[in-house]
Amino acid sequence: MRVFAAPLLTLALLAAAPAAAQSFGGYNPPPPPRPMRGDSGISGQIGQIGGDIRAGRRSGQLSRSEARALRRERNMIGTLEDRFAQDGLSDSEKAELQTRTEILRADTIARRTGGKK
Repeated sequence: MRVFAAPLLTLALLAAAPAAAQSFGGYNPPPPPRPMRGDSGISGQIGQIGGDIRAGRRSGQLSRSEARALRRERNMIGTLEDRFAQDGLSDSEKAELQTRTEILRADTIARRTGGKK
């Protein structure tokens, strides 16, 4: 029986060695780097639209609720861009972001000039 026990014990100790080397402390690896916004060219346009919204609100061309709705849409486009950029922007994703941005720009201009939507 001892002939079998020694090799089995050795085998059990070798199998447990990698688990014993693992850290049980609070090691949290850093998150992967966030993709940079701007690869799609949308970020600059979103910034300009944000400026247009602020200017419209300051001049009284936009009501508080209109400005809030436009900012909400602007933020949604930014969130979508971040989400899409996580695995790289495909052509269809770029096209969707561009279309949404153009619609938001047109909506902002229309509301500021009195062409309520």
